[in-house]
Amino acid sequence: MSLSAKGSPEVVQTSGDSVGRSAETVAPPDSQKGSNSTKTIELPYLNNPDKIAPVRVDVTSPPSIRDQQITRAVRLVRPDLFGRPSHTHATVARAHRITIRELGGGLSNYLFVVHPGERDEAVLVRIHAEDEGNDGDASASEGEAAARADTISESESEVSTAPVSFVDRMLENKVMAWLSSKGLAPTFHGLFLNGRIEEFYDGYRPLSWDELALPKFAVPIARAMADLHGVQPPDNVMNVPEKQRREGEIWSRIEDWLGMARNADEDN
Repeated sequence: MSLSAKGSPEVVQTSGDSVGRSAETVAPPDSQKGSNSTKTIELPYLNNPDKIAPVRVDVTSPPSIRDQQITRAVRLVRPDLFGRPSHTHATVARAHRITIRELGGGLSNYLFVVHPGERDEAVLVRIHAEDEGNDGDASASEGEAAARADTISESESEVSTAPVSFVDRMLENKVMAWLSSKGLAPTFHGLFLNGRIEEFYDGYRPLSWDELALPKFAVPIARAMADLHGVQPPDNVMNVPEKQRREGEIWSRIEDWLGMARNADEDN
């Protein structure tokens, strides 16, 4: 959970408390009040950690290619942001005016903000580091193997075989999707092959160290953290041994990271 204060839109938070959307269909953005049309756009990836859009984003590719891949991922996961084509030149121009900018501060992700030209809403695209192993891609899940077989070539399906994952993406995605559905995390819009798309809070910035000590921030932060830590995800979301639930896994995770560091040092 990121902590933030309302401020300049140039300094923003990338996660925090939000009421996650529960509907799986939405009205297209160009629908008008009083219209007889009842057509809705399905959002099958919303709060669903088992469904993955068949797109991979290569952050090492030229920016133009990378941005095309990011745009395709957003179009598949959030088609409602783009609406239906219009015959007017102005509307067509807005529909194709997609802004993509990179954010700094990611520890194990590359972060991009995507803003479709015809909507006020922007989304955050997290692209996981390619050297993370998790029996496959950083976003691996139970349903991905079938999606990959149907949608990408053999060369594209080559993945890292690192023995220990720096972050358990499968567990992370399950927990984040569940928290989103309960209104305790940014809206989990959906997954693509090596990343996640989620709600973006425009116009917010992280709190400074000095601000964290102020009672007007410290008290509500403490209450929010207590509420978050009091949540008990169901077994189908976080199926871990009772001892691990009770004591956490920080020490075993640190041991794993130390092992990764030793192996990397030996390889060099």
